[in-house]
Amino acid sequence: MNPLIGCVLGRCADQMNNPSIRIKGREYQLALNQGIGGFGRQNWDSHIDGTTLILTYVSPDGEDGYPGSVLTTLKFKLTSDNTLDIRMQAITTNPTVINLSYGPLFNLAGHDAGEDALKMHTISLNCDRFIFTQDDDGTPINKSRNIGGTLLDLRIPRLLGDEGNDILFHQNLAHNLCVIRNCDHSLTFVFRAYHEKTGRVLEVFSNQPGVQFDTCASFPTDNNLDDITCQTLDAKAFDDLASYTSFISDNAEECWRNEEDNHSFANTTFRSNKLPIKFIPGKNGAKYTKFCAFGVHPQNYYNSAIVSRTMNFFFLRNSTVSIRLIIFIYVERFSLRYCTSRPSLPPQLGL
Repeated sequence: MNPLIGCVLGRCADQMNNPSIRIKGREYQLALNQGIGGFGRQNWDSHIDGTTLILTYVSPDGEDGYPGSVLTTLKFKLTSDNTLDIRMQAITTNPTVINLSYGPLFNLAGHDAGEDALKMHTISLNCDRFIFTQDDDGTPINKSRNIGGTLLDLRIPRLLGDEGNDILFHQNLAHNLCVIRNCDHSLTFVFRAYHEKTGRVLEVFSNQPGVQFDTCASFPTDNNLDDITCQTLDAKAFDDLASYTSFISDNAEECWRNEEDNHSFANTTFRSNKLPIKFIPGKNGAKYTKFCAFGVHPQNYYNSAIVSRTMNFFFLRNSTVSIRLIIFIYVERFSLRYCTSRPSLPPQLGL
């Protein structure tokens, strides 16, 4: 089982085109794509409180180049109505950048159903803009574009396997889509997937401004196995999945780029971390390959460590970032109108 599937990403998930930042006159060189000290590579303290799993980790000052010590707490609660409630909270001792993320993958036909079943999902995304990235390496350009009239406009549900949806299976699909949020920035509907044969539906709600959708295009494939390399979750397009959130609470200080907090951009070339493998071993002997599942990951706007004023850049200053993500799975063929509770589902839906 690949340990990077479904892991927590931080301190700053997502690809950064110039991982150099200046805070109060001091320049910090940040690790690309989480680095060796990424949250997904750490041992977290854990305990169970009733029906809630609580994980905590203290990232020391200077880890992967980031300033300040950060205490991160994650709470996972699975309810009787098939809702996974995920809450993330981070507290820092010094001004820093943080963008936490969680990256589960799903195939509603079954975790080992493969590409053909994936293309039978009908999906919709509550987004009206996207942050543009370069085609060659997925580097964000920090400009948002209207999604209307493009193949990324998924406000109207579309079948993944329909002709013309090739962009959803593109190797470099790494655009951060901008969610149409509620006025009070509370939990907002983000995503819906429906698999007609099983009747299963997955819905995602979040308090985050952005989201990324991925179809595991960077997973290995059965074709030309001698030449295949699989990029790990924290590399290139597949790193950009996933899960990935950052939000400043009302009492956090919002800090825009100014003379004191000035951003410098170093000439840095992004490099993928590649592994020569034929497939990713999964649970129950399954072999996960290209287009085996989809990932939908609420998060802050792309490239948040160096983003411009117009793209909602935040520092976390001796305060708390609070993130919430709701994943709700149910069976549509049952009439919930007359049910006292949502029907139970068989396990093994996610990777």
